[in-house]
Amino acid sequence: MHPAPAIEREPTDQRLCHGGEASFTVSANAPSCIAAYKWQQRISTTASWTDISNSETSSPGYEGAATHTLTVKNTAAAHDGYQYRCVLTASGTTVPLTSNPAALSAELSVQISSAPSERRVCAGGEASFAATANSGCGIASYQWQQRGKDQTAETDWVNINDSETASPGYRGATAAALIVKNTAAAHDGYQYRCVATLTGGGTVNSHASRLFVNTPAFTVHPSDQSACQGGETSFAATITNPDCISAQWQRREKGKTAETDWADISDSETASPGYEGA
Repeated sequence: MHPAPAIEREPTDQRLCHGGEASFTVSANAPSCIAAYKWQQRISTTASWTDISNSETSSPGYEGAATHTLTVKNTAAAHDGYQYRCVLTASGTTVPLTSNPAALSAELSVQISSAPSERRVCAGGEASFAATANSGCGIASYQWQQRGKDQTAETDWVNINDSETASPGYRGATAAALIVKNTAAAHDGYQYRCVATLTGGGTVNSHASRLFVNTPAFTVHPSDQSACQGGETSFAATITNPDCISAQWQRREKGKTAETDWADISDSETASPGYEGA
């Protein structure tokens, strides 16, 4: 004689990645005495239990709804926290055996573990932005986006495409590291962020970081100087962002006014006039 049927293995909580599959299993001490299995679900701890029907295409989809093992598939973010239990009916009795509930935890989270930081470049230079995302389900793709200096709306973000010749140009638009090249003063303040997509779905955005393009400007201009015949004098100028320039002094002779009259100076200790620091 078989012992009175009882559940000896309860279904356990399951974790899965977005779009993946999970299985819940129940077993009784006298499986030959179990006449029927019926799996049920509820969407929260306060919701009512409802019977499950097999469906391969729905989301979530189910297989094995009337067996000891239920397979849940086609999962999405909205299914995180769903609960499942099995109602077993033993032969010769109308009193069902109901398992403990088990929860589905959809591993949909993805975090930016290394975010891009602001970059400063000289006009015409290159800057790199990098972001790293992590998730137990894997990262399917990266997509860098850009919006203008004064733009603030979420809808202002646009996807970047690789382009070596555009201004600004981009390389690595769908990689973890983005190279910005062919920069100009007009690109000062541009904002960049990275969108990471989880394997199977789900995305997260990095915070925005700015590109600053340093543009040199004179803050002190050379002033008129006088010198005795055979003597020396000096001219000086101060410019912002000196690392972004190469300086070249020029000379234009008295009485000339055309822009084309300016000529580059070369250092010469013996010429007359002679120059140092050209």
